Amino acid sequence: MIFNTASFKDETEHWIPLCFPKFDPKGFTYCYITFICDSTALILISTDKDSFFEMREMKKNIIDDFKIHGILDIIKFAAETPYTTLDTNTPCIYHFIYKSKVDTQFTMPQWKTSEKNLQKKKIMKIYYKLHSLIHKKPFTKFQLISTQNYTAVAWITSSFDFFAIANPEITKQYLIKNINLVLKWIKKEEHRLFIKSRTTF
Repeated sequence: MIFNTASFKDETEHWIPLCFPKFDPKGFTYCYITFICDSTALILISTDKDSFFEMREMKKNIIDDFKIHGILDIIKFAAETPYTTLDTNTPCIYHFIYKSKVDTQFTMPQWKTSEKNLQKKKIMKIYYKLHSLIHKKPFTKFQLISTQNYTAVAWITSSFDFFAIANPEITKQYLIKNINLVLKWIKKEEHRLFIKSRTTF
């Protein structure tokens, strides 16, 4: 939402009410949003609707501290070099979305055009189709779609949802092997990919 809304990317500050049902289904939390560089937003969250100026002061202190310790440059570098499927050592998987049910968060690699010319909009349509199929009654935990252009898979467990789009010529056995490699990589990198805390939103 933030990165796809042009008005958030101006040089001003924003104060937005949001409802996080798992945090407080009857009330709002308030988000102070400002971009600290083109690809990075700082978001501070409060339950107090009147804490805008406190959040502004906190932002100033955070940015000053980042600059003193060289953290801002590290953040900029990380934002400008997101991970790809090559980092997971699974070149036959074009793209994936992993949702951690434990953390109520998701991760996915950087968008790229595959050698089969699957564009972002088409990939999203495939994910939508997979999501519809996997949640159709009777409920299934594993769904596979094979076409001449791609192989797509959805796998639902008690701890995660996994959706992926892969090479159309991949065998089911090799696909599962590659999915397991991705899952192993996510487990290894989970403290970098997810905010690990007891608070859930």
